[in-house]
Amino acid sequence: MRWGLVLLGLALCALAALLVLLGLFSYPQSVETRNTTNYTLTIPPGTTGNLTILGANGFSGITLSYTTSLPTYVWLTTCPPTGSIPPPCVAYSNQTGSLSGSYSSSHSSWPYYLVLRNVGRSTSSLSLTVVLTEHTENGLPMWEVITVFASAGVLAAGGSLAAFLGFFLRGDPYQSPAPVVTDTGPEGEDSESPETVSRP
Repeated sequence: MRWGLVLLGLALCALAALLVLLGLFSYPQSVETRNTTNYTLTIPPGTTGNLTILGANGFSGITLSYTTSLPTYVWLTTCPPTGSIPPPCVAYSNQTGSLSGSYSSSHSSWPYYLVLRNVGRSTSSLSLTVVLTEHTENGLPMWEVITVFASAGVLAAGGSLAAFLGFFLRGDPYQSPAPVVTDTGPEGEDSESPETVSRP
C-alpha cells in the first residue's frame, strides 16, 4: 500500500464533495416578489374615466380586483384609450353593471389601461387593488453551476483512481533496495565447498 496516493485520493474526493455542496447551494432559484398598489377613483354620472397601470419588463403577472359603489362599466385594455366605448384591445370587461370584479394574467403586456364608464345618475367611487408579480433568479448562472459540477466530477474520478492505486500498489518507490548478504567463513573469508579427492 502506498499511503501517499491513498491520502491524495481521499483529499481530492473531499474537495469534490465540497464543490457539489457549493453547486447545490448556488443553484439558480426563482424568487417571486409582489408589488401591491391601491387606488380610489371617483367617476361623475354619465362620464368616462381611465387609469394607466404601469409595469416593467421584469414583471411577469398582474392581478387586480375592484369594487364600485354604483353600477359601473369596467374595461381593462392593452391599448391607449381612444374615447370610443367599448375601447379597443380589451383584456377584461364588465358591462353587466355588477359592483365587483377581478382579473389575473401571468403573461402581461405593459402598460394596462383601466377604462371606467358611470352609467348611473350619481357619482360612483371605485376601489381598486393591483398586484404586480415579479420573478427574479438568485444564485450563480446555470453555466457556472454546470462548471462546478463538472469540476467536482473530475476531482472525484482522479481521487478515486489515486486511492485505488494506493491500496493495490506494493511498496514504497523511494525505499532503498535491501543489501545483498554473502555467507562468510569463521575468519571472514568466503567459505568454499570442499574439494572432491579422487582415489586411484
